[in-house]
Amino acid sequence: MSQITRQRMANDAPVTVANTVMGMFDLVCTGVGLAVLPCYMGENNPELVRLHEPDPKLNTALWMLAHPEIHRSARVHAFFEFVTPRIRSSGLDIYRSSTTADAGD
Repeated sequence: MSQITRQRMANDAPVTVANTVMGMFDLVCTGVGLAVLPCYMGENNPELVRLHEPDPKLNTALWMLAHPEIHRSARVHAFFEFVTPRIRSSGLDIYRSSTTADAGD
């Protein structure tokens, strides 16, 4: 459980743990409780309420990966070519770190 969630929850609140972001998202959407989620998930769901502004320390780079057996396939290449400019121009708070390799590498 994140420190942010612990600070916001009541002392006697029940705790449910999810091992995926989608699991946390589903729990929050059904009204089970609080979770720290990526902004793009909450911003696209009008039923969720942001409790505080995003913490820049939690930003991470987005990596697009493919299994080694298929990473050079035409389909994977076509998908990366299609989705990369859309992610970059989406306005989401996802940035390219200095250690991230180009999709074509």
